[in-house]
Amino acid sequence: MKTYILMLLTACLFTSCLKTDDGILDYRGIEPLVINPKANFPSKAIFAAPAVDSAFGVTRLNLTAKYSFQKPAPRDLKVTFTRDDALIAQYNLANGTNYLPLPADSYEMSGTQVVIEAGTQEAVLPITVIPAKISGPNKYIIAFSLMDADGINIAENFKSIVYTLKGNNAVVIPPIGPGIPIGPGLSLGARHSY
Repeated sequence: MKTYILMLLTACLFTSCLKTDDGILDYRGIEPLVINPKANFPSKAIFAAPAVDSAFGVTRLNLTAKYSFQKPAPRDLKVTFTRDDALIAQYNLANGTNYLPLPADSYEMSGTQVVIEAGTQEAVLPITVIPAKISGPNKYIIAFSLMDADGINIAENFKSIVYTLKGNNAVVIPPIGPGIPIGPGLSLGARHSY
């Protein structure tokens, strides 16, 4: 038993990260990858976080593409995102939710491609959400995946992102009749959002 433990400790000692003679981690031979550093699907957590983004507070979503944590892009890289509705069913199944796909007329984006310029490491493709078009009590979801990175490999576990949005469930309080006092915190025609 002592021999087994000694062998195990020795193996752990000699399997540390490869380092060069100067003690710096050796990244040679590792191919650069393009990732979405904010990727959240599949979830990295034991329990996936529920939807918290609200159409009232969120008017811009960012799709981010990053070239390697190690060095900047050697040339301009055209990265393509695509709306990935297949992830919606997977997300709903994995989290026991019933989110609806965000309607196409509820957001705007300038295209599906972004360029990581030579000498930089990342680029952002903004999505503008139109809160007025997200109405009713529904909760919505939209998912995107990196599909092409101009010939550079894409990390499978960091390519997809899912955004969840709450609908605009505005309730108009009906007019109060004669002789009925206005309750605390309410006013005529006030709009309350949930």
